[in-house]
Amino acid sequence: MLEFDAAARTALEEVDSLHDRVGALGETDLTRPTRLEGWGVATLVRHVAAAMWQQAEAFHRVRLGIPEAPTFASVADELPLAEALQISRGHLVAGLTAVTPGTDPVVPLPFASLPASLAVQLLLIEYGFHRNDLLAALGDEQPLRPEVAAVQVELLPAFLPLAATRLADEGAGFRLVAPTTTTTVVSRDGSWQTGEPLPDLACEIRGDDSSIALFALGRVGADHPSLEVEGPAALAKGFKDFFPGP
Repeated sequence: MLEFDAAARTALEEVDSLHDRVGALGETDLTRPTRLEGWGVATLVRHVAAAMWQQAEAFHRVRLGIPEAPTFASVADELPLAEALQISRGHLVAGLTAVTPGTDPVVPLPFASLPASLAVQLLLIEYGFHRNDLLAALGDEQPLRPEVAAVQVELLPAFLPLAATRLADEGAGFRLVAPTTTTTVVSRDGSWQTGEPLPDLACEIRGDDSSIALFALGRVGADHPSLEVEGPAALAKGFKDFFPGP
């Protein structure tokens, strides 16, 4: 994973790139559907602004040692989207300064309290993926930024068991093969277990970091041309039935 300062800087660069695209949107762009079911472009951008404000608030709470996570919030419809992003960005920049060099305080993010060194990686993933969601909605499908993809792929062994909502048949499993990390998960003994061995009833999905990351988080399906699949096609197609995640 990236060092704290590098991850924070890259996360803010993803926010700035998203902000630039939002500033150039026309009225018809705001109603375009995104890859996230039920979300149009305007909903996506408001989500980013609201999430960024909450995440910034979590970092601010480090200063006073407040363990409680900030409550979920929403952005007013009348506030221009680009302005909402800019306001939340300023709050985040100030919040990140709560982490002094050489320390790793616990940050009470809305979904989990995590060490700052890990919390900042999740900010990078959120803003990077949502910028990619926006580009795809505008017809400009691109790979994830390499740093975003690599961090997400590196975290898959920890992420997938937590994201699982149901088991597959006993012995069914997946191997996600990317340059940064190979992740194996198997439905065994009543839980999803990571690591080898991979059983016969398994599916291997190969691609670059971006393709595997986008697949794992449901942005592209197993039939995407950037992926190679070996094993039961139905199992590969149903991956997100087991790991719905974000």
